Parts: sequence; C-alpha cells; structure tokens
Amino acid sequence: MDEKSVSLPVLTKHFELHNRTEGKSQKTVDWYNHTLQRFARFMNDPGKSMLISDIGETQVREFILYLQSRQRWQENPYLKHAQGNLAAISVQTYVRAIRAFFNWAYKEGYLPANPLAKLRPPKAPTRVTNILTPAEINSILKSIDCRTAAGARNYAMLVLFLDTGLRCGELRSLLLTNVNLEGGYLKVLGKGGKERILPFGTAAQKALLRYLLHFRRHRRTSSSAPCFSLRMGGRFPRTA
Repeated sequence: MDEKSVSLPVLTKHFELHNRTEGKSQKTVDWYNHTLQRFARFMNDPGKSMLISDIGETQVREFILYLQSRQRWQENPYLKHAQGNLAAISVQTYVRAIRAFFNWAYKEGYLPANPLAKLRPPKAPTRVTNILTPAEINSILKSIDCRTAAGARNYAMLVLFLDTGLRCGELRSLLLTNVNLEGGYLKVLGKGGKERILPFGTAAQKALLRYLLHFRRHRRTSSSAPCFSLRMGGRFPRTA
C-alpha cells in the first residue's frame, strides 16, 4: 500500500484492530478512537489534508492550540453553561494518544519517519489532591439510609472504596463470585488484565453482609452477576 494514499480515518480503523488484537482494554481502545476521531474532525476543515503523509508536527501543534482554546464540556449538549477551558492534563492525554498513533504508523511502515518524534506533550500543573477528613467521611456515611436497598448498596460501595482503594471501573465490574466474605478479601481484575487480591476490614464486611443478605439473597445470581447492581438488576454504566 502506498502510504501517501492512506487517509487518517482509514488508518484509525487499522490502529483500532491492532489495539484489540494486542489485548488493550475496551476503555483504552475507546479513548484512542475518541481522540483520533476528534483529531480527524479538526483536520477535515478546508485547507487541511486528511492524508497521513501530509500530517506532521505543525498540524498537531495547531490541534493543541485548538484544544487549549476549547471550553470544558463544550461538545456536551446537556451542559449549556461554560465550565472553563479544557484542563491541561486533558490536552496532554490527547497529545500522548496521537503520538502513540503516529509511532505505531511509523513502525508499521505507513510513514518513512515519525513526524512527532520530537514533539513533547504540553506541561500540566501538578496539583495536590485534597482528601476528605475523618469527620467529612463520617458525615457522608451517616447521611445514607441503610434501611433501603439503594442505601445499603451505596453504603457498602463507599466503605469498600475507602477500605481497599478500588478504582471506579474495578468496583463497577466486581463480580459477586470474586467477593470472599468469610476470608475478607476481593479478587479484582485491574488494568492490563492483571488480577490482584485486596483485603477489607470488618466494617466493609458488615456492610456487604447487610446488603447481600437483606437485599440480594432472593435475586438470581450467576458467575457473571455483578456484586453491585442497579435497582432492576443491571450493571452500572461507565458514566455512573
């Protein structure tokens, strides 16, 4: 294939196939797709070229300036008010994804050289994360009504979060069969398909027992049943 005839959208599809066959997580594949589709929309303007051989550092730097001028959530139709400019760390991750794509295209022979080899992502400020105080945590826990199914579930999820340091996606996808109540530990499938064991204390154990025994015991379960589910039994969506 003549690399000069390959368009950005076509090569994006090839890159997606590569990522899937390499075992990348669905979240990672989706993020690459989202980034490259947004870049393709930017390059589809008059005066720009969609051919991969015509895209280099100059065009990517123009895209960086474009992102830096965009307002946060500007493309979300449900948020009508300005939320400030796109965060510097978000711009940085866009650039990292595009660099990874061009590096792959070069290694696969679609480009004679990597035009982004010397491009560095823009700097992002390092901020210290403010953590909740014990009083604030207690206030949140006390505000949950554990006499309801949703309250018992939310309480157990929050205590488990605090006890184990689970990621949101890991908690959402946690299976009932991977919770060992007697042993006090979870088996979690994390990034890169790596499994790890996370212990939890008596507070989380009691919260889980209350939720599972009082509000889940009559519900049909299987090896693929989530530990925490919506009221009708479905899984939490990724945006929840």
